[in-house]
Amino acid sequence: MKYFLYKLTFQSAVRFGGDFPGAGLEKGEFTCRADTFFGALCLELIKTKDAGALEEFANMARRGELLLSDLMPYAGHELYLPKPFVFFDPGGHPAASGAANEKHQAKALKELKYIPASSFDQYLKSLRLGKPPEVEQKNFAMKNIRVKVAITGKTVPEPYHMCSYLFKGTGEEKTGLYFILALEKENYLEKFNNMVLSLGMSGIGGKKNSACGGFGLEDDVAELDGLYEIYGPSDLALGRMLKRKANLCMALSPVIPEPLELDGLDLKKSFYGLTVRGGFAMPAERNKNPLKKKTVAAFASGSCFPLRLKGAVLDVAPPDFGHSVYRYGKGLYIGLGA
Repeated sequence: MKYFLYKLTFQSAVRFGGDFPGAGLEKGEFTCRADTFFGALCLELIKTKDAGALEEFANMARRGELLLSDLMPYAGHELYLPKPFVFFDPGGHPAASGAANEKHQAKALKELKYIPASSFDQYLKSLRLGKPPEVEQKNFAMKNIRVKVAITGKTVPEPYHMCSYLFKGTGEEKTGLYFILALEKENYLEKFNNMVLSLGMSGIGGKKNSACGGFGLEDDVAELDGLYEIYGPSDLALGRMLKRKANLCMALSPVIPEPLELDGLDLKKSFYGLTVRGGFAMPAERNKNPLKKKTVAAFASGSCFPLRLKGAVLDVAPPDFGHSVYRYGKGLYIGLGA
């Protein structure tokens, strides 16, 4: 399996639904979950009216030959990873939920969401030693709430609030989102790159009709081999963590485990959050209204397990929708060291 780094640059605002069901337009996130990204890529393939291309993409994911991470933040050449759910006992061992210092660690790290990949091992080492990690939470994007007016289908115009985010800076301070592609068959890379470029023109996330979500590639696609720096220490560290074999691994995407996988999982040695993944399916035809997808539960990004759950790709299409709607729930992991 080879790992490839994609850094995306956004010229306009973005908004993505959070991990909370039923949130209105006034709430949102600046990062994008892997299942949302996967679904958007599927929609690009549906637009081509090539059913074979869509099934090839979905089946490669099902077999684990193609894996995606969340779209996570970067700042300049520094790549950031989600905060792991793991805690440690006073002896430096992964602690069961309810351990004496879990509440202390959780309180100290409450506001921290993302950690630089270049200092991720040091962060874990500090936790093991019972020291507060020296990590400053960076402000990646500027939040903007605008008042808009809904007219279509309304007898009386109805105002509402819409949240969006603008990434910041230029040069070394420029922020944006990146993702990791894990690919078994490298000859598929060109097809995948074309899908990403097409999606960049269409836009990703909510309110694309308000010019949100368009993106391009900040840098050339690069392989994370864990041997050499591409842009700096951050991508080297990430490449090594992706290939690291460890007793504990962290998911970089929401994971929907197969039932049999749960039977073999020791939950007492696992550290995880749960998230509900729902949303609406957007028909390829422009004149059709979106319909609600089937809702599923998943382990949240940042969940840590003693084994690598493979996960699943589910069809969550509404009844009589006309085509499959895939919910991506495969696992892409880094090994936790330090």
